[in-house]
Amino acid sequence: MPGLKDNLEEYIDLQKERLILNVADKSSDIVSAVGVRLAYMICALFAVVFLSVSLAMGINYMANSQFLGFMIVAFIYALLSFLLFKNGEKWFGRIIASEMLVIFYKDEDNEKIQ
Repeated sequence: MPGLKDNLEEYIDLQKERLILNVADKSSDIVSAVGVRLAYMICALFAVVFLSVSLAMGINYMANSQFLGFMIVAFIYALLSFLLFKNGEKWFGRIIASEMLVIFYKDEDNEKIQ
């Protein structure tokens, strides 16, 4: 008949195993979420690049210039970069934090908290 010490050791081992499985589960959720977001960002980047070139060429055509459209688009990106530099953490920090909390604090049935 196992004693209290044996039961306690078995309980501690099971808790360590459970913790490792939980960490592995959460880590895989984070990696998959980052992978999906990265794929979205790459597709969006290509769309933005092609739309930017099209916009610049359209402005060039309307202004009868070879460089004015590209300068206007570059100025728009410079302005956007400045705004992101100043407010990016405020704008995206909450979104990223809430996504991480959803992943870390989902219930035991593997469903996200709504």
